[in-house]
Amino acid sequence: MRANAYSPPTSPRNVIERLMRPLVSLDDVISLTVFEHDGFVIYQSENNSNHTAHQLGRWIELLSTVADTKNLTLVLENGHIILRKEKKFNVVLDLTRQANLGRARQTLEDCINELL
Repeated sequence: MRANAYSPPTSPRNVIERLMRPLVSLDDVISLTVFEHDGFVIYQSENNSNHTAHQLGRWIELLSTVADTKNLTLVLENGHIILRKEKKFNVVLDLTRQANLGRARQTLEDCINELL
């Protein structure tokens, strides 16, 4: 007997959301934004995010100035921002001040490896 299985269509957003879930579920993650190099947002976590188009433009400009590294960590008054540059997209990870940066970086690396 052969079963007829139905699999609902999977959108790229659902795939990214599923692959980034380990990162978004970390306690100290405020928000995660995945965007193209022109600023088009591919995925934004449901968490509160204050990444406006203007702010994403600043992150893109900052990432373009550092050609020799993929990761850039910014220490801000209210928390940390990890910027990640990939060939086809960029990532902005907004963390609380108390975040374990090593754990966040490793989880980000693991999630991106799954995505690529």
